[in-house]
Amino acid sequence: MRDFFASCPKGLEYLLVDELKSLGASDVHEALAGVYFRGGLDVGYRACLWSRLASRVFMPIVEFPVEDGDQLYEGAKAIGWSEYLPEGNTFAIDTVGSTRGVTHTQYAGLRVKDAIVDQYREASGDRPDIDTQNPDLRINLALRKGKAIVSIDLSGAPLHQRGYRAGTGLAPLKENLAVAMLMRAGWPAIYASGGGLVDPMCGSGTLVIEAAMMVADVAPGLRRERFGFEGWKGHDAAMWKTLHDEAQTRATAGLQQLRAVFFGFDEDARVLNEAKGNAQHALLSGFMQFGRQSLEHLRRPHELENPGLVICNPPYGERLNFDDNLDELYRLLGDKLKAEFPGWHASMITSDDSLARAVGLHAEKKYKLYNGALECTLYNYDLTPRTETREVKPLSPGGQMVKNRIDKNFRHLHKRANREGIECWRVYDADLPEYAAAIDIYADCLHIQEYQAPSSVDENLARTRLRELTRAAGEILEIPRERVAVKTRARGKGGEKYGRFD
Repeated sequence: MRDFFASCPKGLEYLLVDELKSLGASDVHEALAGVYFRGGLDVGYRACLWSRLASRVFMPIVEFPVEDGDQLYEGAKAIGWSEYLPEGNTFAIDTVGSTRGVTHTQYAGLRVKDAIVDQYREASGDRPDIDTQNPDLRINLALRKGKAIVSIDLSGAPLHQRGYRAGTGLAPLKENLAVAMLMRAGWPAIYASGGGLVDPMCGSGTLVIEAAMMVADVAPGLRRERFGFEGWKGHDAAMWKTLHDEAQTRATAGLQQLRAVFFGFDEDARVLNEAKGNAQHALLSGFMQFGRQSLEHLRRPHELENPGLVICNPPYGERLNFDDNLDELYRLLGDKLKAEFPGWHASMITSDDSLARAVGLHAEKKYKLYNGALECTLYNYDLTPRTETREVKPLSPGGQMVKNRIDKNFRHLHKRANREGIECWRVYDADLPEYAAAIDIYADCLHIQEYQAPSSVDENLARTRLRELTRAAGEILEIPRERVAVKTRARGKGGEKYGRFD
């Protein structure tokens, strides 16, 4: 049994735990931006070949205390590098983290590099060469809490680089983030029930291609030219060939059963050509259709009779410079989803809550994900038409005023909260004296506390105003009633001052 660590983007840890368990890993537990697991060498190989979510897979070989650069050098030199790095092979060192006494990653990497080179020079007189771009063996050094952890990078290049994507567009979506979106949207179950997939803003086609690979049982690493473990002295070539041949057999069988239900659209002819080329490299071009089309002309493909999934990564306005009004784009997206895809599911990712609200749909689920360092939210929508039509009584003029005030406060404050990573903040504090309450946002929940109304205010009127305030806050912030906690003030009975709250 060996120890491994699979790194991944933040927000994907729990999905990666389940994925690694399905690949035969044991003692699996999540960490920040990664997952620890154990297993035989075959489990490490399977993680490299089959993980759709991991960024890299590391195999730790030694851990030792570090107080300064000299101790780091001696600890690295004490490792028997001839067991890991064949003579004549090149290597590179990636360093992450820092610890007291060693705070500069480049310096730390140089000290470990010197230790390896000196060990080989003293043993044979020859030194291995460094190749930072395409080394035979990539070594990872992690520094934290007074310790150094040295690992072999079994993946080599990042695992999200499947090998099929030659063109990427202006703001490419990483393949493992695309997979996380598809998993959270319930895509495998939708496909199994006969549904298809439409990406109305497909760019270079990542979501469409990854969706097809998932349901066709094509291993994400099958098309890669090389893995990092192939330059490791302990590499078991026979075991790897067996696993790779098995993956090829599964892919052949899966592609024979794959239905051609994948559609990608985009206005940009250049990125569409990239999408088509990427699909060809992935050997999937026969199963998908890409077409040049603006969102304004989006229609449900007539080939798709059963309800399916519409999924997209629209522009956020943060990574690309768009002159267009993004609010209008998102409103148009919502209109098209309602008009053209009744009964379907839809999913989109964005970093701006106000843009998501412009869609005009109630999200049944939300998930926090990271597109690089950018915190985003994935919104899942059920487009099934509501069978029950209940007339909603309009708010009173005062209720509409307080709704407008909450909306104004939210628009003003939420961008700063997102920028600074603040999840808990006050959006309203009795701004209108008639609606006397404090409203606090706690991530995806609301906490509303009523202030004591003056004795001159009728009790029934105060109760009506609180109901209107609660409804207005839930509507404008798109938070369902079950996630709104309301605390009211009332005269206690028998000396009781506080009731129970769940």
